Amino acid sequence: MDMKTLPLGLGMALAQNEAAMEAFAAMTEAEKQLLLERAHEVRSKDEMRRLVAGLEGPSPVLDTDLGRDNLENDLPAADRHEL
Repeated sequence: MDMKTLPLGLGMALAQNEAAMEAFAAMTEAEKQLLLERAHEVRSKDEMRRLVAGLEGPSPVLDTDLGRDNLENDLPAADRHEL
């Protein structure tokens, strides 16, 4: 998988985060595929940034909930039903 085949939002988020871009480059094809699947579940630019930021560091985080549990606590009660 290369940058030309990535969804635009994922490619842009990676381009804005050098550490995450390097982590992406070092990932196996299976890990990249998992990331791609997670990227297709993303609902906002901030969510994509969190997903990509999770790639930074020695052990990338590709959790399945995209941090929605934490995000839910930051939203007004009226907006929580959308998560």
